[in-house]
Amino acid sequence: MKQQIPNAEERLAAALNTVRPKLFRYCARMIGSAVDAEDVVQDVLLVAQEKLPDANVKNTEAWLMRIAHNKAIDHLRTRARYRMVQFEDTDLPDTYQRPFDAQEAAKVALSVFLQLTPLQRACVILKDVLGYKLAEVAEMLGDQTVGSVKAALARGRQNLQRLATQTTEEQVIPLEPEAAALLRLYAKRFQERDISGIQRMLLDDVRLDLVAVVRAQGKDRVGKYFGNYRALDELSLTIGQVEGRPALYVEDGGEPFVVVLEFEVEHIAAIRDFHFARHSTDSMAFHALKEVPR
Repeated sequence: MKQQIPNAEERLAAALNTVRPKLFRYCARMIGSAVDAEDVVQDVLLVAQEKLPDANVKNTEAWLMRIAHNKAIDHLRTRARYRMVQFEDTDLPDTYQRPFDAQEAAKVALSVFLQLTPLQRACVILKDVLGYKLAEVAEMLGDQTVGSVKAALARGRQNLQRLATQTTEEQVIPLEPEAAALLRLYAKRFQERDISGIQRMLLDDVRLDLVAVVRAQGKDRVGKYFGNYRALDELSLTIGQVEGRPALYVEDGGEPFVVVLEFEVEHIAAIRDFHFARHSTDSMAFHALKEVPR
């Protein structure tokens, strides 16, 4: 029987099963935000779907990572949220080759990665965090040679080592008292499965992003989302923040995940739930709120 060769759409779908977590980790460190990284990943998927019919793609994973790199750079340029620190290209010893392993790199604050030049940052993330070979990194970056990747990697490692010894934690910005109070109320009602109480907290045009699954807007549509959690018995919530935003750290017997909230006045304006994107958790610096004295 003749073996059927997968078409381009099937290859893309198959690649996304394994590549999407890598796309997220790459974008989070490139733009300095694990919360906003999902927006960049969504842009990557849209571009891939649009270009796929006309693209002669031989290496789907490398092609997707190249799109992710370009989209991350676009994000930084348009948002201009961070000042890029351009380290001087000082002479480095050829023997300096100690890489960051994935666990070590995960402990480095996202804001620290942002202090590398974009090329140094990309090379360290692709080689040391995601484990690609030098030739693969050069292919993913598109306009680089193996030699230029090797040089940028060495400089990026040295600069990251220097910066990581200074700080390895994100700066924690305290939540406003009103936001902290709303977060505690939301968590209390969630734990008690008071769905009607939660729904009363929603803005009429509240937005939901159930990451990697669906996006919805409007109180009626978003209100139905809470029914998915009603029947769960093993559910533990820790209130806190991620990147200065109100958030919940959720444990349900599987890998933990994060839910990020946005409040307006006394209502919930947006919910970003990473239940189906648990690979994002290791890129998020979650800081629990201190208990309020009784």
